[in-house]
Amino acid sequence: MFVAIRSKVTHIFGIILQVACLFGLSEIGTWISKALDVPVPGSIWGLIILFLLLKFKIVKLEWVSSGGDWLIREMLLFFIPSSVGILSYGNLMLHQGIQIVVTIVTSTALVMLVTGAIAETVWKSRQRRNVKSRYAKEEASSC
Repeated sequence: MFVAIRSKVTHIFGIILQVACLFGLSEIGTWISKALDVPVPGSIWGLIILFLLLKFKIVKLEWVSSGGDWLIREMLLFFIPSSVGILSYGNLMLHQGIQIVVTIVTSTALVMLVTGAIAETVWKSRQRRNVKSRYAKEEASSC
């Protein structure tokens, strides 16, 4: 039983450490955004840094995957403050609520369509590359 508890505590501590690292990258991104004085949010700079660290294998995916998975699973909690904040803008929602909702739904649909199209294009490209690679290997082995 002690081993199971120790394992669980170690896992939770690992997630906390990973989330702290991801938050640190976001803070570094915020610093970069302020230093460069560009209209790109610090969180985006943090994601770019994380991407580059992963791409050049400076950081392994396993080092941040549990923390990232936890953040995604609990994402709904991060929207509660903004949802409650909307309540203080009742008058605005009364007069322009339909326009706001249409804008949100339209932009969400566009993001989903573009993301899906890009993902499908990348997937098809990889499939074609795999088929060509397999065909070349079969030709080389038959010679």
